[in-house]
Amino acid sequence: MTKRERVLRALEFREVDRVPIYDIVDSNLLREHYGRAAITEANAWDLEYAAIRAVCDATRMLCVPEFHPHRSTDEDGFIRYHDFQTTWLESRPFSDMAGYRAWALRDIERARKWKPDTVFVEEYRSTMRHHLDALGDGTVIVVESDCGLEEPRDKGGLELFTYLCHDEPEIVREWITVLNEKEIRRAKAIADPDLAPIMLVYTDIACKSGPLHAPDWLRREFFPLVKRLVDVYHERGVKCIYHSDGNLNPVMDDLVATGIDGINPLETLAGMDIAEVRTRFPRLAIAGGIDVSQLLSFGTPDQVEEVCRKAIDATGGIGYLMGSTTELLPTAKVENVIAMVQTASSYRLR
Repeated sequence: MTKRERVLRALEFREVDRVPIYDIVDSNLLREHYGRAAITEANAWDLEYAAIRAVCDATRMLCVPEFHPHRSTDEDGFIRYHDFQTTWLESRPFSDMAGYRAWALRDIERARKWKPDTVFVEEYRSTMRHHLDALGDGTVIVVESDCGLEEPRDKGGLELFTYLCHDEPEIVREWITVLNEKEIRRAKAIADPDLAPIMLVYTDIACKSGPLHAPDWLRREFFPLVKRLVDVYHERGVKCIYHSDGNLNPVMDDLVATGIDGINPLETLAGMDIAEVRTRFPRLAIAGGIDVSQLLSFGTPDQVEEVCRKAIDATGGIGYLMGSTTELLPTAKVENVIAMVQTASSYRLR
């Protein structure tokens, strides 16, 4: 069974020869272990591909370290710092509600005018073909698709975004709707099940204690946008996994009602339990569920094997893609990742 067959059969709740692994390789320890070399700027991509081939049936966010840490300023004046392993927003071109509101109105007009031209589409397809050819083993590359909420909240920060929701809800409604429409135009231009059979529709909407936004607000303003985007991909034969960290239990019924095919990453330390989710939603595929913040980073191979076995037992090995609860971070021990891969490969399915 090829990697692609294994992954798609898992999402369709069909029998597989073994549990597939879906994860992100973001660890030099893993790159060096599977690439059999010390990482350098010259060989970084070769080592990234080697690690993905060895670990994953499906992946996303293919990346290598930033060997030249630096700051960058975009056209709007947002300054980001790019460190060796990560990137963060350092400063914004506004500091108060008035500035944020004015930027939001400009962004609405810009998003309303954006269309994916032929250059945009060909660059996307060329990048995908490059990665697929470099991997060379049928690994499925899952592509991200923002539902419309992530950018406004990220650019303003949670505090300013919350104030704007309270003070001028009509601006927020227009903003996330226009961004969702922009993403739908992108979806219609790039959706191709031969190139990328799975999309990761996303917006982080929860923390460890529960939703970041009032469930009623999410039901009224956000989940209809998720459904519109999912419908577009489904019309084009593309599966959709929804991604959000945190405790989604209070809004899982609403998420599933949008028509998603799967959920990721199922953050177990935030109260997302594989067995409970499978019982509540027996036809919802699960991708993730193996804790990386503690287990893969600080546990032992035996502990990892035990948790992986329980995850397979809880799902019967059907409709399940094993993986970490976000990505294989630099803290993840190589021996623990090996234990996860070996368990997925060898544990007998029921």
